[in-house]
Amino acid sequence: METLESLVVNDEPGNQGIYWENFGRPEYATQYDGPAPNVPIHAELTVTKYAVTVQKSGSDTLRITNKLADIKGKAELYDATLRASQLTGAGLHASGEMSENLSPNLVQWRVRVTPAAASSGTADVYLLNCSGKNGCYVAAQQEITTPGQTVTVDKPQAGNWKIVVRSRDETRYPVTYMVREALLVDGDAIDQQGGSHASGETWTLPLPSTHSDASYAAFRITGTPGNKGEKDGLLIAMTPLDSNAP
Repeated sequence: METLESLVVNDEPGNQGIYWENFGRPEYATQYDGPAPNVPIHAELTVTKYAVTVQKSGSDTLRITNKLADIKGKAELYDATLRASQLTGAGLHASGEMSENLSPNLVQWRVRVTPAAASSGTADVYLLNCSGKNGCYVAAQQEITTPGQTVTVDKPQAGNWKIVVRSRDETRYPVTYMVREALLVDGDAIDQQGGSHASGETWTLPLPSTHSDASYAAFRITGTPGNKGEKDGLLIAMTPLDSNAP
């Protein structure tokens, strides 16, 4: 018998498909693969869904609620450099771009784009990685909604990046967007030992005086023991604690 576990972020709305087989397909087999089993195999697929919410209560306390399955892990705080600028799209599809040079060792790059006018039409924001030698490629993309849309890249590669906006339909006028950025650096755990928390449980943690002005908080799920790919666990629920942070 073999047990396999994996932690995967589900950052898209709606239903997700999970494909599972107990033996590789013939078209992918090699001479190194053994023969297919010729007896029935009993196997189970278990999907566990995790979700937590994080809120700042007062000036010195975090309030965390476990919304779904029992969970084990710890809360972390992150500082960030915040930027604000305007970007105007012009031309047939109100296209516009701005360049950013990202420093090494960022935990996350967050970009929130908000249209200046509610009637600006359907548009998209793209984050392009241009730091390599082979030009640029789209690392993240989101539709820009009227209240604004936040698009993120975890551990972005250091170097040149571009923020690009483009309307889907033809437009007769330039469109202006407010762009807010957050560049997150390494975090600190505020409950060093971590712990297990039942579904529906709410708990509070004091904010250390040295981190009372932290910009973000998140929860890190403990990774599967023995799985080197999950030694750092999985970071979820990245939440702004600063009202100006995207």
